[in-house]
Amino acid sequence: MKFLKKICGLCQLPLPPKNPDSTYTLPLIENAPIILKELPPPHDSIAMSSALATGVPLNEPLLTRLLEANLFFQGTLGSVISITQTKNTITLYKECKLNSFEIFKNTLEDFANITEYWQKEIKKYLHNQPHDRRDT
Repeated sequence: MKFLKKICGLCQLPLPPKNPDSTYTLPLIENAPIILKELPPPHDSIAMSSALATGVPLNEPLLTRLLEANLFFQGTLGSVISITQTKNTITLYKECKLNSFEIFKNTLEDFANITEYWQKEIKKYLHNQPHDRRDT
Protein backbone atom coordinates (compact mmCIF):
# COMPACT_ATOMS: atom_id res chain seq x y z
CA MET A 1 0.00 0.00 0.00
CA LYS A 2 1.30 3.40 -1.02
CA PHE A 3 2.79 5.44 1.89
CA LEU A 4 2.13 2.73 4.53
CA LYS A 5 5.80 2.03 5.26
CA LYS A 6 6.59 5.74 5.48
CA ILE A 7 3.69 6.54 7.84
CA CYS A 8 4.56 3.58 10.08
CA GLY A 9 8.16 4.80 10.30
CA LEU A 10 6.99 8.32 11.15
CA CYS A 11 4.62 7.03 13.85
CA GLN A 12 7.21 4.51 15.11
CA LEU A 13 4.86 1.59 14.47
CA PRO A 14 5.78 -1.80 13.05
CA LEU A 15 4.60 -2.37 9.51
CA PRO A 16 1.25 -4.17 9.89
CA PRO A 17 0.58 -7.37 7.98
CA LYS A 18 -2.12 -7.39 5.32
CA ASN A 19 -5.41 -8.68 6.75
CA PRO A 20 -7.34 -11.41 4.89
CA ASP A 21 -9.77 -8.77 3.59
CA SER A 22 -6.87 -6.75 2.06
CA THR A 23 -6.94 -4.11 4.79
CA TYR A 24 -4.24 -2.90 7.16
CA THR A 25 -4.80 -2.12 10.83
CA LEU A 26 -3.00 0.82 12.42
CA PRO A 27 -3.22 0.91 16.24
CA LEU A 28 -3.01 4.71 16.50
CA ILE A 29 -5.96 5.12 18.89
CA GLU A 30 -6.53 2.93 21.95
CA ASN A 31 -9.63 0.72 21.51
CA ALA A 32 -10.30 2.18 18.04
CA PRO A 33 -7.67 1.03 15.54
CA ILE A 34 -7.77 2.67 12.15
CA ILE A 35 -8.42 0.32 9.24
CA LEU A 36 -6.89 1.30 5.89
CA LYS A 37 -7.96 -0.13 2.56
CA GLU A 38 -6.61 0.84 -0.83
CA LEU A 39 -9.47 1.44 -3.23
CA PRO A 40 -9.20 -0.08 -6.71
CA PRO A 41 -8.39 2.00 -9.79
CA PRO A 42 -9.40 4.52 -10.98
CA HIS A 43 -9.93 5.86 -7.45
CA ASP A 44 -6.26 6.12 -6.38
CA SER A 45 -7.54 6.58 -2.82
CA ILE A 46 -7.39 5.00 0.59
CA ALA A 47 -10.47 4.37 2.71
CA MET A 48 -10.02 4.92 6.45
CA SER A 49 -12.45 3.55 9.00
CA SER A 50 -12.62 3.05 12.73
CA ALA A 51 -15.24 1.47 14.99
CA LEU A 52 -15.88 4.11 17.65
CA ALA A 53 -18.19 2.02 19.82
CA THR A 54 -19.88 -1.40 19.64
CA GLY A 55 -23.07 -2.57 21.32
CA VAL A 56 -24.11 0.99 22.03
CA PRO A 57 -27.66 1.60 23.28
CA LEU A 58 -28.96 3.94 20.61
CA ASN A 59 -31.04 6.65 22.22
CA GLU A 60 -32.53 9.79 20.74
CA PRO A 61 -30.08 12.31 22.27
CA LEU A 62 -27.06 10.33 21.00
CA LEU A 63 -28.56 9.83 17.54
CA THR A 64 -29.42 13.53 17.32
CA ARG A 65 -25.86 14.45 18.28
CA LEU A 66 -24.42 12.11 15.63
CA LEU A 67 -26.78 13.45 12.95
CA GLU A 68 -25.80 17.03 13.81
CA ALA A 69 -22.12 16.08 13.51
CA ASN A 70 -22.68 14.58 10.05
CA LEU A 71 -24.60 17.62 8.81
CA PHE A 72 -22.23 19.29 6.33
CA PHE A 73 -19.38 17.39 8.06
CA GLN A 74 -19.43 20.09 10.76
CA GLY A 75 -18.39 17.75 13.56
CA THR A 76 -16.38 15.16 11.67
CA LEU A 77 -13.58 17.00 9.82
CA GLY A 78 -14.92 15.64 6.53
CA SER A 79 -15.50 12.09 7.76
CA VAL A 80 -18.86 10.33 7.95
CA ILE A 81 -20.36 8.68 11.03
CA SER A 82 -22.50 5.61 10.40
CA ILE A 83 -24.29 3.03 12.52
CA THR A 84 -24.78 -0.66 11.77
CA GLN A 85 -28.23 -1.96 12.60
CA THR A 86 -27.20 -5.45 13.63
CA LYS A 87 -24.47 -4.78 16.19
CA ASN A 88 -25.20 -1.13 17.05
CA THR A 89 -21.65 -0.25 16.02
CA ILE A 90 -20.84 3.40 15.42
CA THR A 91 -18.20 3.79 12.71
CA LEU A 92 -16.23 6.71 11.30
CA TYR A 93 -15.24 6.63 7.61
CA LYS A 94 -13.23 8.83 5.24
CA GLU A 95 -11.56 8.53 1.84
CA CYS A 96 -8.25 10.16 1.00
CA LYS A 97 -6.77 10.75 -2.46
CA LEU A 98 -3.18 9.55 -2.74
CA ASN A 99 -1.85 12.69 -4.40
CA SER A 100 1.05 13.09 -2.00
CA PHE A 101 2.43 11.72 1.23
CA GLU A 102 1.82 15.07 2.93
CA ILE A 103 -1.90 14.99 2.08
CA PHE A 104 -2.16 11.38 3.27
CA LYS A 105 -0.29 12.14 6.52
CA ASN A 106 -2.43 15.20 7.31
CA THR A 107 -5.67 13.39 6.48
CA LEU A 108 -4.69 10.41 8.63
CA GLU A 109 -3.75 12.73 11.49
CA ASP A 110 -7.11 14.55 11.25
CA PHE A 111 -8.89 11.20 11.08
CA ALA A 112 -7.05 9.92 14.17
CA ASN A 113 -7.88 13.12 16.05
CA ILE A 114 -11.57 13.03 15.14
CA THR A 115 -11.70 9.30 15.95
CA GLU A 116 -10.34 9.97 19.41
CA TYR A 117 -12.71 12.93 19.89
CA TRP A 118 -15.81 10.92 18.93
CA GLN A 119 -14.75 7.92 20.98
CA LYS A 120 -14.67 10.19 24.07
CA GLU A 121 -17.81 12.09 23.07
CA ILE A 122 -19.85 8.89 22.72
CA LYS A 123 -18.64 7.68 26.14
CA LYS A 124 -19.66 11.01 27.68
CA TYR A 125 -23.09 10.75 26.08
CA LEU A 126 -23.59 7.22 27.34
CA HIS A 127 -22.51 8.06 30.90
CA ASN A 128 -24.34 11.39 31.14
CA GLN A 129 -27.50 10.58 29.26
CA PRO A 130 -30.02 13.40 29.53
CA HIS A 131 -33.05 12.37 31.55
CA ASP A 132 -36.02 11.60 29.30
CA ARG A 133 -39.12 13.15 30.85
CA ARG A 134 -41.35 10.50 29.25
CA ASP A 135 -39.87 7.96 31.69
CA THR A 136 -41.23 9.76 34.78
